[in-house]
Amino acid sequence: MYGVLIEYFRAPDRATAVKAGRRGVAGSRRLDGFRAGIMPEVEMAELLALAHDRPWSLDLLETEEIWPRRWIFRSRYDGPFIAELSASSGPQFASIPDHAVPGLVTRWAQIEELSLDSYIAAGDYSRLEQVAVAMIGLARRAQEAGDHLYVRIAP
Repeated sequence: MYGVLIEYFRAPDRATAVKAGRRGVAGSRRLDGFRAGIMPEVEMAELLALAHDRPWSLDLLETEEIWPRRWIFRSRYDGPFIAELSASSGPQFASIPDHAVPGLVTRWAQIEELSLDSYIAAGDYSRLEQVAVAMIGLARRAQEAGDHLYVRIAP
């Protein structure tokens, strides 16, 4: 898991996501989300791949950066980056059945990208299970509310 702060959250639209997401999940009482050291395009996409018995690919969980917007500003910007997760990812996460989570997490813990985490290497998958349950729940709440999923990455 990475040394950067990674937060997943839901919002009705991009403007709301940027406004609330710039403060982060902990800094905003209005955001429904969670913190995790799991990058979307790799580890979180691996979770989706395993859950749906698909091979992992770069386009499995695409993100589109929505903050910062301008390239000139971005070159001097050292704050958080906010991206929207692909529209298909929410329903895919939401469809993972609760009873499948323990076995899914055991398989997820075996991927190379997670093997360096000392807790996982010691066989403690509780943090991974918390992340999986949080992501599935967040996706279900987003789907019920008609919201989109976002990720905030703060270096």
